[in-house]
Amino acid sequence: MRRCVFLIAMVLGASLPVHAPQAATAIQMQQTWAIVDQCRKESFSKFPDQTKEGQQQRDKYFKACKIRRLGSAAPLGQD
Repeated sequence: MRRCVFLIAMVLGASLPVHAPQAATAIQMQQTWAIVDQCRKESFSKFPDQTKEGQQQRDKYFKACKIRRLGSAAPLGQD
């Protein structure tokens, strides 16, 4: 009985480090997407007109917002 409990504990313990980095990456990705979504919403609220000039201003603001908050112009391969 003790041997069985020990083996189960070993298996569970060995699997924990494998999942921990994946969980951290998932949390980081969720935080990044939340920031990107917030930048997108801000750009639409600041430049609501649906003209070509408005779209260019939104895009410019959106890219600047991502650089300010994330430190990169295109997180996760997104332009």
